[in-house]
Amino acid sequence: MFEQKLRKFLAEHGIDEVKPDNWYPFDNFARAVTDVEDAVGTMTAVVGGRTMVSLIGRLDGTQSLAETMEIAKEANRNAYQNFTVDAAGHYSYEETDDGARIATVGGWQHPQQFTKGIIEGFVENATDYEMDDLKERRSQSDEVYAFSVPR
Repeated sequence: MFEQKLRKFLAEHGIDEVKPDNWYPFDNFARAVTDVEDAVGTMTAVVGGRTMVSLIGRLDGTQSLAETMEIAKEANRNAYQNFTVDAAGHYSYEETDDGARIATVGGWQHPQQFTKGIIEGFVENATDYEMDDLKERRSQSDEVYAFSVPR
């Protein structure tokens, strides 16, 4: 469902055919994902975010969350031509006394529930945290969205 809607909205935003080796304008992609979330609802958007993470070949469920988030950062950098944090956004990750905090920073434009799905997908791939314990948190001044995962 998410993929069908995404293809429709990508076309409406000038991306008619998706090819793995091509570059597409980030703003167009972000607007299409936001339109999909508005059209299909939050649960489907969360599943769409998790599905995108499952396409990252280097994630095989054997990494810690810290290692998983390094792969996430690399995948995000590689996804955008001329990547900058200000233009496309990025992830921040820190260990806390009671678990971990993951946030999106910079020019992150993906909608909230799609982002939640992405973060769930990364936590789900980690060996040291459980995705079911993910909690949305109030973002700090330099963050777009924030999540915590207790130990």
